[in-house]
Amino acid sequence: MSSVEDRLTTALTITAAALREETLRPLALPERTRRRWPLVLAPVAAATAVALVVGIEVGVGRITSAHQPASGTGHAAATVSIGKNPANIAFDAADKTIYVLNNGSQTLTMVGTAACNASTTRGCGQIRQTSAGAAYPQDVAVDEHTRTVYVLTGFQSSTVAVIDATTCNAATTSGCLTRTLVHVPRHAIELAVNPRTDAIYVFYNRLAQVSVINGQACNASDTTGCGTAVATAPAPALADTPVATVDPATNTLYYAVGNNALAVIDGRTCGAGDVRGCGNPLAIAPLAGYPTGLTIDQATGTLFATGTGPMAVTAINRNTCNALTTAGCAGRLRVIRGGPIPLDAAADPAANTVYVTGQGPDGVTMINASACRASNLSGCPQLPSRFPVGALPQSLVVDAASHTLYVANQQDGTLSIINTATCNAADTRGCPRWPSAAAPLVPAGAPKYTCDRAAAVYDSGLPAGPLLKGSERVAGGSVGGLPWSVWAKKGIAAPGGIEQGGVVLNGRWYGLCVQVLMGRPRSIFELIDAGTRGVVYGFIENPQPVKITLSSGATTWSPLSVRMTNLTFFISRLPRPACAYHTMTAHFAATRKPLWSGHTTTSTSACVPGWLVVQGGGSGAWGPGLGN
Repeated sequence: MSSVEDRLTTALTITAAALREETLRPLALPERTRRRWPLVLAPVAAATAVALVVGIEVGVGRITSAHQPASGTGHAAATVSIGKNPANIAFDAADKTIYVLNNGSQTLTMVGTAACNASTTRGCGQIRQTSAGAAYPQDVAVDEHTRTVYVLTGFQSSTVAVIDATTCNAATTSGCLTRTLVHVPRHAIELAVNPRTDAIYVFYNRLAQVSVINGQACNASDTTGCGTAVATAPAPALADTPVATVDPATNTLYYAVGNNALAVIDGRTCGAGDVRGCGNPLAIAPLAGYPTGLTIDQATGTLFATGTGPMAVTAINRNTCNALTTAGCAGRLRVIRGGPIPLDAAADPAANTVYVTGQGPDGVTMINASACRASNLSGCPQLPSRFPVGALPQSLVVDAASHTLYVANQQDGTLSIINTATCNAADTRGCPRWPSAAAPLVPAGAPKYTCDRAAAVYDSGLPAGPLLKGSERVAGGSVGGLPWSVWAKKGIAAPGGIEQGGVVLNGRWYGLCVQVLMGRPRSIFELIDAGTRGVVYGFIENPQPVKITLSSGATTWSPLSVRMTNLTFFISRLPRPACAYHTMTAHFAATRKPLWSGHTTTSTSACVPGWLVVQGGGSGAWGPGLGN
């Protein structure tokens, strides 16, 4: 997978743009334009084998906590220090080694799973660390068939290091001193390995191309093919920071294209000897929002794609969407709630669980794969079980043999160790818990009017009852036959209570969370995929009365507006589905002096029934007078 630090930055940027408040500022905001992607077939010569001397540091691991009872009712996960800013992670079951790429220290950490797992931590203090090579570590991958570790580094100048996994692992570091380097086109950020064909795929940031390294002739025991040209082929417009995975069972390569779709590629025509199919998808499968991670649960034949758009996980039926048959690739989205800002996922067939990292207060969400899968979503809970790990959990892997989940936590530089036998979607007895069951939702010392935008988006669409505790109704009515009401948090002065409240539409709750309201023009503008007729709602924060109009194409109309303390709320039922409006603009104009006006425009990207619409970009401006 790609550099998670880059992936998180881009994901949060796109999330902020796509599911955001629109703050009107006294300057024009340029509209986001779709990038133009070069379609050039450009084989790139690889470097001849190069010896690289690196340093080895032994015993840097340190157990920072263990499965010991904590205060209150919970316990913490065992965590091990592994280096600064751990990002990408790969597991070699043959050598029982986890490789973690540390962006901050530009190192490769090796953790032995035989003596550092959910059952024993005696070997967690004996982890090893080596240089990742050149600057800007990007990704790490393992080909267990050839016993080779591939490490992608650099950006303006990118290389893939070929390392012998049998002599560079958690037990021995003798093979870490010499590596073979393969040069690939610049801006490479993602690796994927096809163990069926030993093809090593390289993906790029902002470049519409895929490169293939012949892993059969460029591996730990045979480097004769490392000095030949890397096969590079044009590809569809990749996602800003693409993610990819390979299903060896069907010889299918999946990689993200655009910002809400997945390309399905035949591994027979996209490999070391033939790259004609690398840029010719057999099908394009839709995703719910911006993709951040992919994993395949072989037991249920489901490909799970995490995405930050509606804070969801898309479930794709691998059995009907692969290189052999694409009958199930198209059609409506099959979406599962996967936690606020889901970043990555790992499937554990033995535990019937897919673990999803995210940026909410609870770091890992658990999906019951046996009851919640692409072929049957009836067993998907509205709010899956979650548990906390370290700060900013990123990539994760499962060692099925030791029943252990490993989660790399970027902010505190640790690896969390979870027992999947007693911490899974069906059995949460062994899951880490907060020290107190009554842990505050707002951190100590934080203003009580601070809201969590990611959590508000994730919770939108759920039954309103549990989300209205401590709130009071401040307005209500009916729009297009649907009852609506606005709620504000009790004890918080207006208008700050509004952002911690929400909108209830036909019995379901939708967020109004923006930021700390500042007493200046600031607006939120959301669309709901409410069936055949969508709904748009929002508010403009200003003490003056404000006239609001909405427009899409040549159509302009006035929504229902309600004055509240220091803001004007608006809501309208749409004559068509929400995603039929590719762009929509809200116009604001003060009706008292000093006169000012402004507008904000947003584009729709993806719709999930009953959820907030994923927004793909927009622009906004405001200023004195009525011409903005």
